[in-house]
Amino acid sequence: MIFNKQVETYSQQHELLRPGDHYLLGVSGGVDSIVLLHYFVNNPMLNKQLTVVHVNHQLRPEADMEAKFVREICEAYDVPFMEKIIDVQGIQKSEKIGLEEAARQGRYRCFEEVMVSVEASSLVLAHHADDQVETILMRLTRGSQGSGYAGMPIKRAFSRGQLIRPFLAVTKKDIMLYAKANKLKHVEDASNAEDDATRNRFRHHVVPLLQQENQQVAKQFSAFHEEQTDLSEFATTMMLKQIEDVILKEDKRYVVQIEKFKKLHKIIQTLMIRQVIRELLPDNSVSISKNNIIDVLDLLKAASPSAKLYLPSGLQLFRVYDEAYFQFDNMEKSERFYYEMQPLTTVQLPGNGSISCEILTEDTIIHPEKTQLVLNATDIEFPLIIRSRLPGDRIKLKKTGGTRKLKNILIDEKIPQHLRDGIPVVTDATGEIIWLPTLKHSAFLACVNKKQQQYLIQYNSL
Repeated sequence: MIFNKQVETYSQQHELLRPGDHYLLGVSGGVDSIVLLHYFVNNPMLNKQLTVVHVNHQLRPEADMEAKFVREICEAYDVPFMEKIIDVQGIQKSEKIGLEEAARQGRYRCFEEVMVSVEASSLVLAHHADDQVETILMRLTRGSQGSGYAGMPIKRAFSRGQLIRPFLAVTKKDIMLYAKANKLKHVEDASNAEDDATRNRFRHHVVPLLQQENQQVAKQFSAFHEEQTDLSEFATTMMLKQIEDVILKEDKRYVVQIEKFKKLHKIIQTLMIRQVIRELLPDNSVSISKNNIIDVLDLLKAASPSAKLYLPSGLQLFRVYDEAYFQFDNMEKSERFYYEMQPLTTVQLPGNGSISCEILTEDTIIHPEKTQLVLNATDIEFPLIIRSRLPGDRIKLKKTGGTRKLKNILIDEKIPQHLRDGIPVVTDATGEIIWLPTLKHSAFLACVNKKQQQYLIQYNSL
């Protein structure tokens, strides 16, 4: 039979049907799913372990009758049957979504529950080639993201196994001919004849026009789907090869190295952002819209050195100069501090690091770097103060003799705002700033002179 051969060839091409698997068939009672059930029951390679799940949406008076119809067919075939009843309107209200989407979400939740409970390895749905045409047209019309424009995937990971659609190989006409040839009874959903649902409007008014132009339109859309899927898989492979060099994982956050990110192609950039969000929001990544992705890209490409973006589900994106952080918590500000220090003592700073003061001797080792400061004893008054920055702080510069705002120095050095309170500011007892360890020396920096008493102030990072 041509129908069987089409499905078999398609399934082999895409590695859908595996002998020995436990198949969970979604059966509504409509002609598509009844043909699916008949096909599996009568295929000796596939009928070893079958279970049927019927989702009762309770939206029409006929719903209970349709469940009874499917149950009786399963009893006749000696196939285990499970009915799941869902409150579509309750889902619609709690999730604040449309009726169609609420029904879809509830249905797939049921599929997952049953798949786990019966330990099935494949969920099989009866979507066909004409359904694919409708799906692609709907997504092109309303907008989608990435591979979403390709329509329904032929197979994808789902629950404890996979979701497969072997009937994407055949059209609605093929299914009707199969049902007629095998004298299969089915139920008709009266709402399918109405134009209330978006899919029905495309089915009744748009697809027929395309079929008038080309009777093989379903075949053309199938080719489009596979081409777009191949391109998406190739781009994803390329992205995964580069992501670890551009985006780093740190505990519960991801750090984007912006300059490396900017050099990537826009498609790779978009896929990387989606990958990060998928990992951070494994149960809710669909809540990230196309506009959210655009906002993220704009923030990462902007000239502004600092910015913040709120994303769904409590996720936030912080830009701090050449890095950006995807995380759920606010950026932790450094702890403010104030210490007094006498000669021959060491002050332990909050977090890591310390500052010590010793008398300079002939044995003292001097390193010409910003972690040490030599001071003449006659130029300063003890105790030295080691504190966090204060508004209006200025430091006297050695070369020019003028002063400069501490705020501007921190900006030039690209110190993130949330870390600036943790930068130690060293003053003498009069309040004169004499040093910004690792950042800037002041006019108080002295040359080593063995003829007078001097101090060595040293910063040690741990």
